[in-house]
Amino acid sequence: MWVKTTIAILAAAFAVGCAEHDLEEPAPRTTRYDRHVEGELDDAVAMAAEGRYSSAAAELARLAKKYDATQDDELAAAAMFWYGFCLEKQGQIDQAQEIYEHLERRYADMPVIKQVRPRLRMLSEHPETVQ
Repeated sequence: MWVKTTIAILAAAFAVGCAEHDLEEPAPRTTRYDRHVEGELDDAVAMAAEGRYSSAAAELARLAKKYDATQDDELAAAAMFWYGFCLEKQGQIDQAQEIYEHLERRYADMPVIKQVRPRLRMLSEHPETVQ
């Protein structure tokens, strides 16, 4: 009998506590896999920042394909943008422009588009200024 009473009291206390506090949906948990995936992209972008465009481009192309296959559009778009950037820095302007145009068509609602549009405009208007 005391068990049922204790459970009823705990349930009532919990209900009152929940009503007193504005409960929000918990933030999504970042799993070890998620941090690893984003770490791969961070590492590839770091290679680009160091000027190792060829190595970074190869890794970013691989990551863009991987993220696209897993339907992680935000990471796929980011990897593709940085891949285009590396191609651009290596003088492969036409290929970079194709990637930027693809990003604009397919990932128009992704945050990376804010970086794509100015680069695309620059390549269209002044391709000689790239480097």
